[in-house]
Amino acid sequence: MISILKETIDQFISYAREQEPNEACGILISSWNQELIDNFIPIPNTTNQRDRFEFDAKVFILTLYQIEEKQWCWHGVIHSHPTSSAYPSSIDLHNWYYPEKSYWIYSLRDNRLNIFYIDKHKVRQHDYIIINKPWQRK
Repeated sequence: MISILKETIDQFISYAREQEPNEACGILISSWNQELIDNFIPIPNTTNQRDRFEFDAKVFILTLYQIEEKQWCWHGVIHSHPTSSAYPSSIDLHNWYYPEKSYWIYSLRDNRLNIFYIDKHKVRQHDYIIINKPWQRK
């Protein structure tokens, strides 16, 4: 089961609202405990559309280098659906290339967050746990 800090979800929701009416997107990472997603890194959406996202390639690559350099764990991608449900669209399925990573969708319309794993257009919904306060950092 995947665990995520409530604060991380709140950061993304705030960012998604700032990006309306377009989709917001970014990466979810663990910076100190690989079992707990504790950070959201925004990646600019270069499409400026409400029904799709595309990472700014330069920012995405630099972020992946930063993740590797700091020995963080990249868990997955998160993006918003401003006017539709928190379920992958046909565009989402077509543009997903990381079957081992989690795929999170937050519906602004429904105020709902879902997580999926997608492999060759096959979608599996997954459960997650929201952690209000993390245990003590060492």
